[in-house]
Amino acid sequence: MSVIASAARVRPQVAAAQRLYASAVSATDAFPGTPSVTGTVPAFGSIETTRLNNGVVIATQDNGGVASAMTIAVGAGSRNETAATFGATHFLRNLAFTTTQQRSAVKITRESELRGAQLSATSARDHLQYNARFLRSDTAFVSELVAETVATPSLEEWVVAGQRARVSGDVAAMAANGYVALIDDVHRAAFRGTPLGRPIVCPASSINKVSAESVIDFRNQLFAGSNVVVSAVNVDHQAVVDAVSDLLGGLAAVSVDQTQSQYFGGDSVIPTDDAQTNVVIGFKAPAAGASDALAALVARNLLGGNGSALKWSSDATASRIGAEAAKAASGPFQASAFASLYSDIGLVGVHVTANTVDVKPVVSGAVEGIKAVVGGKFTDEEFAAAKAQLKQSILIDSAAGRAQDIAAQLLNAAAVETPEAVASQVDNVSKDQVAAVLKSFTAQRPVFAARGNVDNLPYLDTLGL
Repeated sequence: MSVIASAARVRPQVAAAQRLYASAVSATDAFPGTPSVTGTVPAFGSIETTRLNNGVVIATQDNGGVASAMTIAVGAGSRNETAATFGATHFLRNLAFTTTQQRSAVKITRESELRGAQLSATSARDHLQYNARFLRSDTAFVSELVAETVATPSLEEWVVAGQRARVSGDVAAMAANGYVALIDDVHRAAFRGTPLGRPIVCPASSINKVSAESVIDFRNQLFAGSNVVVSAVNVDHQAVVDAVSDLLGGLAAVSVDQTQSQYFGGDSVIPTDDAQTNVVIGFKAPAAGASDALAALVARNLLGGNGSALKWSSDATASRIGAEAAKAASGPFQASAFASLYSDIGLVGVHVTANTVDVKPVVSGAVEGIKAVVGGKFTDEEFAAAKAQLKQSILIDSAAGRAQDIAAQLLNAAAVETPEAVASQVDNVSKDQVAAVLKSFTAQRPVFAARGNVDNLPYLDTLGL
């Protein structure tokens, strides 16, 4: 019997089953097994905070959902590493949820799987995040487990050494991704010799040098109460406080000094055998907690945002830089803008990918788009669209996204606002504020970085920026 004939025979049976189920279950009935929410749920968007005696801040937002999320963030990233601790952040990220002083890796995995909890960790230049997604009914268990991973990890020499192969794989994967490697190049050139110029992954030359001692030294310097925040969404606030207080309350009650980074600008051009060439042009921008940070993000969207928001359309219709680049392109290309705002400084710029034959005209076209925007040549409609796109990106729907956003706010600005409150502030961003930020882009030397076939590459001093 043919597949089509089989499908035709099955469809009536499926349709009958659907009709039967629809007639048996009311649309207003709870799905069998759905956890119930008890108690009084605070008003949507309210955030409760508690500060432990050692400085750890716990912030929760209860929107009444049964799918919950938690992030414990530490203000420790590759920017805090030294020659003696290069790679410590990368190793700590990979060691997350493997084993603690209370639980083995097998026990962590088994107990989490039985509850359907999802655990992950991420690292960046300025922070480590330990994340969990779980059912509301498991708040106490998951909160304690994540706090254990942060406060009492098992860091014996054999445990740390066991991560070297995994870290080597991460390094190889990054090297194979032209854009990811390029981001390290950009930061190294823009912030040379200062904290943000350090690589986000463990340098290949340091993998076999990372030891339990160096990882522990790194933790001892940065895993202090004043440098740790806990955020959770769709949880009972006191349940989280009770679950994490003993573990996180044991962290040292000392302040952590963060060395400031300095922007220089400059060039980084690395020839590779890649079929395409990746190019980034960046500018010094405000810090995450600065009064003009939102204006910088609107400026990012005017340059290119994250590409088109319309299906089947292209960057040529989505942004000024894309439209200008498209005029010169003979083949496919990509052009978009990015923003990386840190606690002390930021970086806003444009990323272009093109075939070797097109890289010079496409980059030159994108630069013309940059000049136009910086020169104030954008319409009221474009300005309104840039603000609307920013608001949409701020209004995070998922519990996990909100938990991570709250944690980032606490680390960068020592204060927290709901996404709704931040989005409302975007309405007050004026054209004059954005124009001032755009003008500041050209006040200092840009940063220019490229990877790929660079034979047809225009260099920074030829672009008129």
